[in-house]
Amino acid sequence: MIELTPLLNKQLKTPLYIQLYEYIKKEIEAGGIPAGALLPPIRYLCEHLHLSKNTVESAYQQLTAEGYTESRPRIGIKVLPLEKTLMPPSQLKIHTNREQKDTGQASAATYDFKYGDIDLSHFPFKTWRRCLQNAMDSGDHDLFLYGDHKGDFGLRTELAKYLFQARGVRCVPEQIVICSGTQYAVGLLCQLLSMHGRLVAAENPGYDGVRSVFLNHGCELQPIGLETDGINLFQLAASRAKLVYITPSHQFPYGMVLPVQKRLKLLEWASRENAYIIEDDYDSAIRAGLFHL
Repeated sequence: MIELTPLLNKQLKTPLYIQLYEYIKKEIEAGGIPAGALLPPIRYLCEHLHLSKNTVESAYQQLTAEGYTESRPRIGIKVLPLEKTLMPPSQLKIHTNREQKDTGQASAATYDFKYGDIDLSHFPFKTWRRCLQNAMDSGDHDLFLYGDHKGDFGLRTELAKYLFQARGVRCVPEQIVICSGTQYAVGLLCQLLSMHGRLVAAENPGYDGVRSVFLNHGCELQPIGLETDGINLFQLAASRAKLVYITPSHQFPYGMVLPVQKRLKLLEWASRENAYIIEDDYDSAIRAGLFHL
C-alpha cells in the first residue's frame, strides 16, 4: 500500500476533497503513483490525514469517475494505467434476469431496465410536496411570470456553487442556461452552432433521444463504435465530424468510464479539427452522492 501525505489547507475556499483529488491525480499523471498500485483504504486515510469519511470517499469517487482509478471488490481502489489494453467490445455482455417458461412465454422480469422512469416507492413525496407548498406560500409573484430566459438567477447561482463543489467546475451564473431536459438543450446547441446539414458523431450504442434531435435538426449522423473504456477515438478521427456527443463519465447505456488519457486525446481532436464536444454528464449528482432533498 502506498502512503499519501498531501498538504491540505482548510483555510482555502477549495473543498478538502477537491484538494485531495487534485493531489492524487497529479501524482498519478507524474508517475509518483504507478499503475496497478492500490490507494490507501478509506478508513486508514481518514485517520492518517484527520479527514472525514465523506471527504475521502468523494475524492476517490471523483478519481474513479474520471478514469484514473477503479474500485475492485475485496481488493480496493486500484490505479489504472494511462495506456490500457482494451477488451474487444464484442465481449461486453448485458444480462437480464428474465427466465423462460416451458411454454416459451417470458415470466415477469425481476429488474426493469427501461430508463427514464421514477422509482415511486422511494420518491420523497412528502418532501417534494412541502417544497412546492413553501414556494407557493412565499408570496413571490415572479413565480407566475416567464422570468429570465436563461433560468432563475438564484437557481443558477446555486448551481454554480454546486458545480464547483461536486465537479470542480469554475463558472459564474451568467454562463449557465437552464433547459427542460437534455433533448431541448441539444436542440438549442444545434441552432447555436448552425449544425444543419453538418456531420455529427455520436456513441453507438447511445441515447436514442438525442439521436432523434440531431436528425430533426437536419444533421448527418455518424455512429462511432465503443471500446471497453468508451468511444473509439480512431473511428472518430477518421470521420469528418465537427461535433461529437458523448457520455464520458458514465457511458449510456453500457456504463463504462472514459479514462483521462482518452479525454485528453478527445480534446486534442477537437482542437485539431476545430470541432465541438457536447458532454452529457447525465447522472453525476447521483454518482457523487450529493443529491439530497
